[in-house]
Amino acid sequence: MILFDYMKIYTRFTYLLLFLSFTACKSTEKVERSGADQEVLALAQNELAAQQARREQVRAAEDRLQNYRGIQSLDMVLLHTQLDLRIDFEQEQVHGEAVLTMHPHFFPQTEVTLDAKDFDLHAVNLFRGDSLLPLPYRYDERRLHLSLPQAYTRTDTLQLHVRYTAHPNRNAGGGSRAITDTKGFYFINPRGEEPDKPRQAWTQGETEHNSKCSRPLILRCRKRLRISLFGILRVCAA
Repeated sequence: MILFDYMKIYTRFTYLLLFLSFTACKSTEKVERSGADQEVLALAQNELAAQQARREQVRAAEDRLQNYRGIQSLDMVLLHTQLDLRIDFEQEQVHGEAVLTMHPHFFPQTEVTLDAKDFDLHAVNLFRGDSLLPLPYRYDERRLHLSLPQAYTRTDTLQLHVRYTAHPNRNAGGGSRAITDTKGFYFINPRGEEPDKPRQAWTQGETEHNSKCSRPLILRCRKRLRISLFGILRVCAA
């Protein structure tokens, strides 16, 4: 009888040990699985944070590109401009001859582009010694593209001759708050219709509208220019 009780106690104790062992294994498995889940979650959170940082970098780069204001390439350097101008008050025009001295900025050039808005072109030449060589050109009412007879290097200096009529009032659009139009050149009482007001002609002289008012030029030169004026006070007969 006593042996039977011992056997019963032993059997129950064995079952208890097996149960505790099984429970312990399950708990360890749960702890290990919980740790793995936390690691996966941390990796996912780090990846999301990295993606968000990359998106912010892309947006910042796009903003910089959107606000970027690049400068135009500089192919030729304008050294000096010689002008002979005649002011036509009746027609509100400027008749001019320009001699432009320039050289390539760095690379050899076979073409010159001048800013010349709303001009009537009468002659476009290249000085060759004491003679003038007519140049082929294209003109779109805004820019004058000249084809040179050869490639000029940065050690070469060339002179262009342009004879033209400028029309400041032609296609004069809106300007800015400071300068409300794009004429560039202004006629005051041009026909003398107001006896108490002097007849005047003047230019604003600083903005890009200079390429419309009285002379061809290179707006991308980004340097101070030397200009010689001849006959600026000559007035066409009415």
